[in-house]
Amino acid sequence: MRRLAAMAMCVAALAPLARGEYADYMVIDLEPGALRRVAFYPAAEALPGGLISNAAYRTTKMVLRKIRAKGVPWTMGPFADGFVRHIELDSDFYIGVFEVTQAQAALVGGTKRPSDYVIEGGMRPVTSSSFLEIRDGVSKAGGKSPYPAPPAAESLIGRLRERAGGLALDLPSEAQWEFACRSGYGNDRWNNGTLVSMANKDDNLPGRYGWNTRHPGQSKGDAPPAEDRTALVGSYPPNAWGLYDMHGNVNEFCLDWWSEDVDAVSPGGIYVGAVNAKGLCNADGSPVRNQWRVTRGGAFNSAAQSCLSWIRNKDAVTHCPATIGFRLVCTDERVLRRADKSWVN
Repeated sequence: MRRLAAMAMCVAALAPLARGEYADYMVIDLEPGALRRVAFYPAAEALPGGLISNAAYRTTKMVLRKIRAKGVPWTMGPFADGFVRHIELDSDFYIGVFEVTQAQAALVGGTKRPSDYVIEGGMRPVTSSSFLEIRDGVSKAGGKSPYPAPPAAESLIGRLRERAGGLALDLPSEAQWEFACRSGYGNDRWNNGTLVSMANKDDNLPGRYGWNTRHPGQSKGDAPPAEDRTALVGSYPPNAWGLYDMHGNVNEFCLDWWSEDVDAVSPGGIYVGAVNAKGLCNADGSPVRNQWRVTRGGAFNSAAQSCLSWIRNKDAVTHCPATIGFRLVCTDERVLRRADKSWVN
């Protein structure tokens, strides 16, 4: 009976797809009594009501976009030593189209001070939550469930996983994050294809950061001072792969422990984009204190240069800053196998 029920759920989830279409978009319904927990769509244009015009996709549902990364050669970085690393990720993955919002977190009991904002606090990214609250649990300084263990059940991601029917949701590795952010462009471009000027004030940057807060498209609902808060997710144009706010708005946590010496992550000194699960060492060989996690993307108070796709930042796992949020990835093999096929309803 359980197997029949599971098969019925799969058929229902794939119902939006027509003959010959691929499941490039996955929508997870976070409402407690949702009849269909997961649904798949071939494109953003197929989402009922429209991705931006339907507020549900930023409040009660989560939208993830499939990133076809498996075996695609690319260069990550440059890193602290000035060099890039040649990477080929070993699997595809889904990644959140938006940063996780306060309204989405509230559905599983994880909202943080939405009254900080004049309007639409729920559609702004989760902030003021530590890495331990978001993923690893707070029973000790280093977390009770650090990677490669799954997120702690009581953490925000743990509760989102449970609401999503047990799907393998987690933070991205920094390699996954950078690959998705770049959307096929090199390190001389922003992720919409425009050239990087390398100036602190860069009008080409397609996001919200400290030096362009009056950029067209800025939300009008920011709390005073208007230039010192996040914008609604999706306020700025997406990158070439349909992902929003990966330059500016908030820095985003990654799974990796901070290490300047990225080659130390992989035996033999070959960096393959694996999660740095141990911290290892700095570029000068000194040990890393296991209290920092990698963040990416820059925030609303960052300069343009801090919002580049390859810039690496870090923050303590116990810190609760107003400038850091997160987005989720899904690497669940059940989902990826379904989405890799051209389904016939």
